[in-house]
Amino acid sequence: MIIGVDADGVLTDMQLFNYTYGQLFFNKEIINPSAYSVREIFEVSKFQEILYGLVYFKRYCTEWEPREGAAQIINSMKLSGNTICEITARKFVTNKGLLGRKSRKWFKDWCRRNNFSFDEIIYCSEKYGPEEKYRACIEKKVDVMIDDRPEIVTYLAAKGIKVMMMDAPYNQQVVGDNIIRVFGWDDIYQKISIHGILGIVICANLLCILRCEHRTANHDPAVDLVLMKQLNRLFHADKCCCHKCGQTYKLSLVLYRCIHNCHIVDIL
Repeated sequence: MIIGVDADGVLTDMQLFNYTYGQLFFNKEIINPSAYSVREIFEVSKFQEILYGLVYFKRYCTEWEPREGAAQIINSMKLSGNTICEITARKFVTNKGLLGRKSRKWFKDWCRRNNFSFDEIIYCSEKYGPEEKYRACIEKKVDVMIDDRPEIVTYLAAKGIKVMMMDAPYNQQVVGDNIIRVFGWDDIYQKISIHGILGIVICANLLCILRCEHRTANHDPAVDLVLMKQLNRLFHADKCCCHKCGQTYKLSLVLYRCIHNCHIVDIL
């Protein structure tokens, strides 16, 4: 499986950072806890928001801790054969000047320091985040994207990309097809594991139906052989179900229950 992962709000709890340091900087209480931007959370001017960013952006990029379990689960999924693409539209990362180089370096250093391991890091502009993230998902053939920002989640979902949306105060109203709300990295791991198993089971059931049809119609051994090869390819090529992840026995049992009446379990 190819998994796309956002950074801010997914690898980190960005909202908690803004709550914490926004109160210190503006010397005021949170006014709109369900808002996304600092300007809306504290009802401050654009200029004040820029000053806040100048003071705290580097601290956020270099010092803020990742979400609990994020690195361990991402690395575990990668070791299990999944491809993990970091797709971020963090501020300035597509800037070609010094600020862009700094932002990219801070991110890479932070990932290294916190033991994150990605197969690839893809930078998207903040201004065109939804469109550029969609193109990245298509180009990398992403099976599921993990994101939190409402406009990005809804855009990707509307385009047919399956999205796991990290629960946050600012996305409580977001629902729809292709959107699964998740409540932390343990929840993500569990749901991605289930998704991988269900994908194989659906394929097994489909082949089971086809096999039964061929058994009751004109029986053709050549067709049986093709179906068996297809199932074998699906089982061994699906990266969520490879032998390295230790779930082979469980998946074999699931498949056996799905197809044992069709007499093609010998391929396992």
